[in-house]
Amino acid sequence: MDSNQFEQVGNLIRDVGAEVILQGFRVDGGVAVHEKSPGEPVTAIDQEAERRLIAGLELILPGIPVIGEETWPHDQPLDPKALRNET
Repeated sequence: MDSNQFEQVGNLIRDVGAEVILQGFRVDGGVAVHEKSPGEPVTAIDQEAERRLIAGLELILPGIPVIGEETWPHDQPLDPKALRNET
């Protein structure tokens, strides 16, 4: 990753934090929580932040594998091949 990409990733994180995370928790009425699987709570804010981070990372660093906490099935072990973009 070069310095420009590093800066872009930092900007992406800052923007998602400001636009999704902070704004989401400022909404009156609280934050809706549901279980993605038994004992695994998640909010729509978590899912939107992850979606935006993954999309942004794919634009900044095409072809890199991205594994997100909210989308990886927690009942499955992490496959090292997924980290190397192997199928």
